[in-house]
Amino acid sequence: MTPQLTLVVVVVLAVLVVVLLVSLAARHRENAGLRPYQAQERPATGMAEVDRLVRAGRKIEAIKVYRQLTGVGLKEAKDAVESGYYPSATPPPPPAADMSTVDAALRADRKIEAIKVYRELTGVGLKEAKDAVERRAAGLPPAPPAPRFAAGHDLSEVDRLAAQGNLIQAIALYRKLTGASLKEARYAVEARHRR
Repeated sequence: MTPQLTLVVVVVLAVLVVVLLVSLAARHRENAGLRPYQAQERPATGMAEVDRLVRAGRKIEAIKVYRQLTGVGLKEAKDAVESGYYPSATPPPPPAADMSTVDAALRADRKIEAIKVYRELTGVGLKEAKDAVERRAAGLPPAPPAPRFAAGHDLSEVDRLAAQGNLIQAIALYRKLTGASLKEARYAVEARHRR
C-alpha cells in the first residue's frame, strides 16, 4: 500500500468513527429525555387537560377526560370536544421564570428558536407563538386569548347556511363570530348541522 492510500483510509475511518460517536451521543440524549429546550409536561387539571389533549391531537383521550369531569355520555362528550363548546380552561402563560429560555433566544437574535421554545412551553399554535414572541420582543404585554367557544353569539345565520348546504360559508361565519380556529369552527358547524 502506498502512503497516500494509507492516509486516505485512515482519514475515512476517522470520519466514520466521529459520525458514529455523534449519532450515539444524540441517541443517548434522546433516550435520556434531554432534548434541547424540551418542555416538561406539567400536569393539567380539569378542562385545561382536555384543551391540552385536543391540541396534541389526542381526541379520544380528551373525550374520556371530558366524560370523567362532567359525567355526560359518550356522544355528548364527543360533540363537545369536537365542537369546542366546553368552557376553555387554557392555562395562562407560564411564569416569567419559564420564559427565560425564550428571552435568551430573543437576546441572541434567534427568533425561530424562541418561537419553538414558546410553543413547547405553552402548547399554542405556530401563529399564536409567533405573535406572542414578537410582542415579547417588542416589550408589549401578552395579547388577550381569543374566545374558545360560542357563548353569547347568535348562531342562527350559521345554522341557516349549514342547513342550505353552504358549509364553507357557515364555517367562515362561525370563525368570524367566535374567533375559533378553522378546525374548531369546522367541528362546531358539523356538530350543529348533525343535530
